[in-house]
Amino acid sequence: EYDDVRGAVKLYGGKARMSKFATPPLCPIYPDPPAPTIVEASDAVTPGDIKVRFVRPADAAIPPYLLPEARTNGGYAIAAQAGAACPDLTAARRQAWSVAAGAEEQPETVRGLQPGPNCVAVWAIDVMGRPSAPATTSVTVL
Repeated sequence: EYDDVRGAVKLYGGKARMSKFATPPLCPIYPDPPAPTIVEASDAVTPGDIKVRFVRPADAAIPPYLLPEARTNGGYAIAAQAGAACPDLTAARRQAWSVAAGAEEQPETVRGLQPGPNCVAVWAIDVMGRPSAPATTSVTVL
């Protein structure tokens, strides 16, 4: 991590420079969590609302020595926006899981969408607060 490199330079001297062979530049200790699987996104009873059903993925394999540092209980984030472009994580509402890995989460209602095509995105958030890649689908709101 950047602060580790800065500390090593301060302690031992020298200059830090990025190797042209480093891809990606940082080495994660464990992989990102897997994305949820979207089962269905459909109109809800109230106009402008949709119901989204998805399956909780398996928990990420986090090394045991990191778990005491865990900041959250994990969960998911969900967002939708009008048009073909999908929302990013900053627009998402975060929730705790209510089911075990491999089970379908309770249907989630996303409110206040525009009529027409909308993109829905769902992320899994691991206990360290790291998001998965988004699972996305398109739904047309009537």
